Amino acid sequence: MPDKTSPPNLEDWLSQINLFQDRPLLKSIDLELSRRCNQQCKYCFTDAGEALPNELNLTEIKRIISQGKEMGIKQVVIVGGGEPLLYNDLEEIIDFILDNKLKILLLTNGTLIDKEKAEYFYNKRVHLCVKLNAFENAQIHDYLVGQSGGFIKVKKVLNMLVDMGYSNPDNPMLAVESIICKENIGEIPNIWHWARDNNVLPFMELITPQGRARKNQHLFVSGHEAFKLFSELSRIDKNEYGYDWIPIPPIAGFPCKRHYYSCYITSVGEVLPCSGIDISIGNIRKNRLQNILENSTLIKKLRNVELYLEGKCGRCELKNECYGCRGKAFWINGSLFAEDPFCWYKGGSNLRLQEIIGSKKMVS
Repeated sequence: MPDKTSPPNLEDWLSQINLFQDRPLLKSIDLELSRRCNQQCKYCFTDAGEALPNELNLTEIKRIISQGKEMGIKQVVIVGGGEPLLYNDLEEIIDFILDNKLKILLLTNGTLIDKEKAEYFYNKRVHLCVKLNAFENAQIHDYLVGQSGGFIKVKKVLNMLVDMGYSNPDNPMLAVESIICKENIGEIPNIWHWARDNNVLPFMELITPQGRARKNQHLFVSGHEAFKLFSELSRIDKNEYGYDWIPIPPIAGFPCKRHYYSCYITSVGEVLPCSGIDISIGNIRKNRLQNILENSTLIKKLRNVELYLEGKCGRCELKNECYGCRGKAFWINGSLFAEDPFCWYKGGSNLRLQEIIGSKKMVS
C-alpha cells in the first residue's frame, strides 16, 4: 500500500497554494456571469434559467476582476449560477483573467462543450469542473438536470476531455461535480472510482436547501445516509488510492474553507459570503470590492468562523479544521453560525467521533 496522504482538494487544487493561510481578506473570487441556463436542475441553488434584469456588463465584470487583482487574488472561479458557456463575452473574460496572470476554474454543465470549445479551453489552460450526477443511469442524471439527453452529452464530453490530456501532469486540470441527492446517492461511488482512475478531482457535495432545491425537498438525504456514503468513499480512497481522510460534511474528501479567503459575486453585483449564504454585504456598483469586504462585520467573523460557531459545532473537537456548512446552518437554523444540521457527529445521530475517526487523520 502507498503511504497515506491527504487527497487533493478544491481549496488549493487550482492555485497550488494554501489560499486560506493567515486568513486573508481575499484570495479568490466566485464570479457569476449570468443566471441564464439551458437546464433546470432540481437542486439549483440560484433557480437559474432566465437572465436577471440589469445583469453586469463586460466592463463591470472586468472592473471586479481588476479590483480583485489589486487585493491579491490568485484565481477566479466562474461559477455555474447559470451556464457560463451561454455568456456571449466568455472568451474575452477568459483572456482578461489570463492577461492578469490569474488562474481560472470554469464550472459548467458540459452540454455545450464541443471539440472546438474543448481545444480552446485546453490551449488556454482553463481548468474545468463538469457536472455529472450519475454514472450508469441516464434517467437519474436527466431527471435531476431537467434535460433529456444531458447524460449522454456529458459522458461524451468528460471522456473527450480526459482523452485530450486534461488532468495529466502539467496540463489543465479537470474536476467532476455531483450534487448528492436521494435519487443519485447510489451512483456516487462509481463516479468517484472513475474520477480517481483518471486523475480527475471528484467534487461531491450535499444538496443545500436554497433556490430551486427548496421546492424539491424529496431530494434531501439524511445525515445518516450522508454519513454512510461519505464513509464508503473514505474506505475506497484508503483501500484503493492511498488517501486517508475523515468523512465530514458537506463535501466528500475535504472540508470547506472558502469563508477564510473567498466571496461570491452575483450577476447583478451583489457580494455574498459564499454561494450558500444569500446575504448581500454590498453591491460593487455602489462601492469598491475592498471597501465592501473591509467594512463587513460578517466577513470579519467568517474569516475567524471557528470563534463564533454555536451549538454542537461550537463544542466540536474538529472545529479548528471543519466548520461544517454555514449555508445549511443559515437556511435551516436561521443563523450562519448555528450547528450544521446535516452533520452526523451531532444532532441525535448517536455516532461517536472517536469511533468514526479511528486511525484516520484530519484533512488539512
